[in-house]
Amino acid sequence: MASFVMKSAVCLFCIFAIKIIEGAGTCRKQNGADISNNDIGSVSGKAETECCQLCSQKNGCKAYAWSDHLGGTCWFKSSESPVISKSGASIGILGGSTGGGGGTTAIGPVLQGKTTRYWDCCKPSCSWNGKASVTKEVDTCSVDGRTVDKVPWEKNGCEDGGKSYMCQAQQPWAVNDNLAYGFAALKMAGKSESDWCCACYE
Repeated sequence: MASFVMKSAVCLFCIFAIKIIEGAGTCRKQNGADISNNDIGSVSGKAETECCQLCSQKNGCKAYAWSDHLGGTCWFKSSESPVISKSGASIGILGGSTGGGGGTTAIGPVLQGKTTRYWDCCKPSCSWNGKASVTKEVDTCSVDGRTVDKVPWEKNGCEDGGKSYMCQAQQPWAVNDNLAYGFAALKMAGKSESDWCCACYE
């Protein structure tokens, strides 16, 4: 099971796959990518970890691209797209409380898939141990929706004799008027549950 955002973001309750770079701004990073054109400046001799903060301080900067050109160059961008593949480069989309970016624009490859939103109280698929390489599976609960199961292999409560259900704490919730999370069932072409369980998409 995945969690779902009103703005079409999909995440799971485990470890987010998108890296966050903290600085004066917050950027979401993708390796092996570049933003074609839309340059509004650059600075050389910089480590990639410096680009996000520099972008947040530059008027009109919404994203950066970085490569090892001239000892490391931050290329400041007025737009978050178009994103192209480029070996040895990386990009960061400004998305913190400072700078000109903001928002939750997705970065990464576009994959075909289907998702549905519903609340059936059954045990989440990604709660089974061994589904994905995670530090902890999604919690499941007894029929009261509050008592967390002690073992991840408890039988699904939607099957005969099963005692494991979705926890009430996993109900949809609103962050603000524009963003809310909830669970979604997801199937992605060319991928399996080991890929999408406890990952983050938008």
